[in-house]
Amino acid sequence: MLAGSVNVPHVPLSAREVRHRVRAELAAARVPVDLVDDVELVLAELVSNAVRHAQPGPDGGLVVGWRAEQSAVEVYVSDGGSPLSVTVRPEWPMAVGGRGLHLVSGLARAWGIVERRDGGRTVWASVVTDS
Repeated sequence: MLAGSVNVPHVPLSAREVRHRVRAELAAARVPVDLVDDVELVLAELVSNAVRHAQPGPDGGLVVGWRAEQSAVEVYVSDGGSPLSVTVRPEWPMAVGGRGLHLVSGLARAWGIVERRDGGRTVWASVVTDS
């Protein structure tokens, strides 16, 4: 089993940093490429949503983590919380945004939110391989 985590700044470029880091670590652990692709996209969406809609965590950033086995990867993003709820919005064909959680829902076996006592929250997802 492979596990990792990283603290990243509460800025849009953190999604890119996380994508590169998780891809490198999962590939080195020989996690199947199709699973790595899905995990990379799910995690980037969760980080992007945290940056766009939530406050930074107590240290001023986000905590991003993953735990991998050959056929499944669990990921999480912890932030400082938000008064907005995390929901999948209706898709509008002409909308320029709002599709991220649709992607997460389509790629993850399961996902959810944990509201923490400190006012923050953690959004997690479990991604599995089709093979």
